Amino acid sequence: MDEVAIVGVGVYPFGKHLDDTYGKMTSGACKKAIEDANMDGKEVQMAWYGTSAGVGAGYLALGAIGASGIPLTRVENACSGGSCAIRDAYFAIRAGACDIALAMGVEKMHGSTMGKVMGVDTMAEIEKGGPSGEEEDVKAEGKKGIKGMGGITMPGAFAAIANMHMSLYGTTREQLAMVAVKSHKNAAKNPYAQYQKEMTLDEVLNSKMIDDPLTIYQCSPFSDGAAAVILANEKIAKKYTDTPVYIAASAQASGVSTDPEYTSTIIGEAKFPPTLQCIKEATRQAKCEVKDINVFEVHDCFTPAEILHYEDLGLCKKGDGGKFIEDGISEIDGKYPVNPSGGLLSVGHPLGATGVRQAADIVWQLRGERGKLQVEGAEIGLTHTMGWPAMGVVEAMHIFRR
Repeated sequence: MDEVAIVGVGVYPFGKHLDDTYGKMTSGACKKAIEDANMDGKEVQMAWYGTSAGVGAGYLALGAIGASGIPLTRVENACSGGSCAIRDAYFAIRAGACDIALAMGVEKMHGSTMGKVMGVDTMAEIEKGGPSGEEEDVKAEGKKGIKGMGGITMPGAFAAIANMHMSLYGTTREQLAMVAVKSHKNAAKNPYAQYQKEMTLDEVLNSKMIDDPLTIYQCSPFSDGAAAVILANEKIAKKYTDTPVYIAASAQASGVSTDPEYTSTIIGEAKFPPTLQCIKEATRQAKCEVKDINVFEVHDCFTPAEILHYEDLGLCKKGDGGKFIEDGISEIDGKYPVNPSGGLLSVGHPLGATGVRQAADIVWQLRGERGKLQVEGAEIGLTHTMGWPAMGVVEAMHIFRR
């Protein structure tokens, strides 16, 4: 099968866009990607778009770039929706169904809640066998499912994970907060980021407490935004760019967060089984080892998540994640640069857009176009997203190479 390359990328800056519609943001990202690929939108043959709540946005975007009428599929996989849109487009080209595909991601989080966007109430109805007409029963069932991950909220779940990691391995509050300090330092140089301001360790530690030990700056913000990438068969990739970036691997894994045994692994052992599965499969496909990867964009929805990812990806031993960040190994000039963009903590996290935005960042890195955020000599990059769509768990991982 032929290889697949990314030949164009576009990002609609993440932030608070109260007056911008899903359609406007998605169209804006797609127009940038088409321009970046030096392509006419009419050349796109198939498209996918990742979103949890942006129903219809993809069709508006296709109209905006002159590609109306082509097959379009919406992908809903919570925070991994955009990554899975890329994955579907990648496999379509590999299978010979098309030569040029568009993968988009979009979300508008302001003015809503995580539960509404991700469909937690719908999940409650599914577990009950359908709507009962009793609103309070549905709400109670939904809360019961969420409590399976250690708290009613996402911060509650990751606070439980953080406390367990601290208990098991001696990780400190300061080490957790260092993830946010690094994130803000990097994002201060990123024009696409929601928060473009550096923060000190004291500012992070002494900000508003959300769920002990997580303060507000250790939690990714509500964000609006979109991103898009153009994929092409290797045979025609250089028609559109002199610097195609190839997808060397695409891996995905899932789990059920309401399963007590599964939950006990995440909370009780402070590790994510799908990450372990994905990195094993991704490196197998890419025929490389983790140590060969030069730059990482991972799902740092909360500071302890990034600490766990260091360990689960195999960048350090289990329990050494706190020391890993403290020693500067994940800095832009460190041995394993992680989230040079600023990550979800500072760039922002519009659910369906995040995975596509990560891909754009890696493409820029491998092209050598990231300016002050550039990782010197980057030739292989990895993206990783993890989502809980109505309390299921899904992770997606891609490895890219020049």
